[in-house]
Amino acid sequence: MDASGAHDSYLRLPYTFPPGVLTEVIARLTAAWTELTGPSDDRHGVS
Repeated sequence: MDASGAHDSYLRLPYTFPPGVLTEVIARLTAAWTELTGPSDDRHGVS
């Protein structure tokens, strides 16, 4: 999302954060997405 509230189909990540913070951000987003949608292998029929 941008400052105007448009582009709500995208998520902007500030890559200016230190690497450790970015790692935590990605881990938390991955966990939240997995909780929302289930494991990616289940969605693609892979076991």
